[in-house]
Formats: sequence, C-alpha cells, structure tokens
Amino acid sequence: MASSSTIPGKSRSSLPAWLAGLGKRTRLVWQARRARRDVIGGGPNADEIRRMLERAEAFGYFEWPFRLRKDVVGQDVLDVGCGSGLHGLGFIASGARSYTGVDPSVSPDEDRVRQKRKRKDGRIPFESFGWTPQQIEALLPQVRLVCGTDQTLPEETTFDRIVLHQVTEHIMDLDLALARFRRRLRPHGRLLYKHHSYTCWNGHHRKPKTIDEIDPDDPEQRHYLDWAHLDTRPPEEHSMGMNRVRLDEIRAMTERHFRVVTWREKESSERLGGKRLTADILARHPGYSRRELATQSVFCVAEPKA
Repeated sequence: MASSSTIPGKSRSSLPAWLAGLGKRTRLVWQARRARRDVIGGGPNADEIRRMLERAEAFGYFEWPFRLRKDVVGQDVLDVGCGSGLHGLGFIASGARSYTGVDPSVSPDEDRVRQKRKRKDGRIPFESFGWTPQQIEALLPQVRLVCGTDQTLPEETTFDRIVLHQVTEHIMDLDLALARFRRRLRPHGRLLYKHHSYTCWNGHHRKPKTIDEIDPDDPEQRHYLDWAHLDTRPPEEHSMGMNRVRLDEIRAMTERHFRVVTWREKESSERLGGKRLTADILARHPGYSRRELATQSVFCVAEPKA
C-alpha cells in the first residue's frame, strides 16, 4: 500500500530537491496538483475531464477531499452518504487511487447537484452540473457511484479509507454501521468523518441555520431557535432523520470498534449561533454541558481495532 504522504510509486527522495526541502503542506499541494494532471492525462477526453474537474471545484466539491489529501493519496476510498458523488472528483484529483460513493439519492442519469458555493434563502440551490454519474464513470473508470448504502456493496469489498461528511448524525443504527465499517477496512485502513453535532445551535438542520436567517414572525422556528430543538422532538415531518446522538455517545461508539487517532471538536462561530449561548439557556438545559451546546462539529480519524 502506498504511503499516505507520497505520490503512489514515488518515494520522498524522488521528489525534486527544491520541493523535498520545503514543508509538508507545500509538498502535499504539489502532490495534489500532480495527481490532478495525472487524472486529466493526455487522451482524447483530456479537455472534457479538465472542464469537469474545474466545474466540480467551482461547485465547492474539492474542499473536503483536499482537507483529507494526506490520508487519501494512493488509497481506495469509500464515501458513505456521498450525495451526488461529486466529492469523488475531488478525492481523485487529490490523489486517491479509486473512489466509490454510496447514497440512496444517486441517480445515474441526473446531473442536478447542490451548488455548495451559493446560498439562496438559507438553502444550497440545485444546478445542472453538466455530467451525470453515468458520464462521470465513463470518463473516470476509477470512480464508481452506487445508488444504495454501504450494505449494497458485496461483503468482500474492502477499502483503505472510509469517509463520511456530516452523515453520522443521520445514521439511525450508528453503532452497527461503525462495526460494518471496521470489517470493510483493510489492514492499516482508516475511518475519517466530520460529525455535525445535534446539540449545537443549528444541529436540527432546519431554519434558522445561521443567525441572519432568524425570523421572529416564523412560527416554525420556535421548534428550533436557540436550542429549543433539545426540549421536545419536532414534528415528524421536520425530523430530517436525525439520530440525536450526543458527543460522548458517538465517541464511545467509535472507540468500541476503532482506536481514535484524532478527535477535534470545533465550537460554533458567531454566525452559527455560538454567541447566543447564555447562562439562561444553560440553566434551561441542565442535562447538557456547555461543551455539548457550544460544539458545532467533530473531526475524527480512527483505525480499526484488531
């Protein structure tokens, strides 16, 4: 298996002397650019692949994969809950050897995807991407997009990396899912996820998601505003399939199956309601700690237990 810090088939000593002497971040950026050139190649579809990658980047689908680039270079990646699957282009452009995305919403002939760099009325709009999943797979055979879940794949199919981007909060049988992920990982494999905490200000995934969306005249918002979603369960049609897992619970589940290498909690910014946490709100929720109410997300890297 290729090292996660080198280009597949290359050792650090084979890098240009000027690059080897620079910092790790600079080397990773150089490697990602080289990987993108390798993906485009020089074949008859090179120009179309280049345009497709540029559009995926413009739609905001390179940011998450690029954050994980040091862990995915030369690796076979499974993305659980991949949505449209366009993160796959970011992972391949960041140096992943192959990418498999699974999501019940994947439609082989549908090219409308979320434009992550635009917001309208607090929502991420859908736009035509220009290529369907079927066309993406035809241009890049190392990309596979599957309509289904991780359980749709054959049991013997394994991966070097399993990634989830704000998906763990939607998996109802999370402990069982983590056990399945462990079985699908090869030796020295890794699980990487970003978890959006249900107990943060906008953990409900409904309006208001940011403080500028607060509307005192909207009766629906009373179910969610300023941690009200913790008091009672919202109407079923507004539940958004949230498992309501708490920080210590997801950590315990993860540690049941994995050895945690990185656990990084990020507090909510002012725009995401962080400054609205007051002593009065803390007093209204004695069953929750300040840490739980203030933490927006968790980034976790974990390795399977033997």
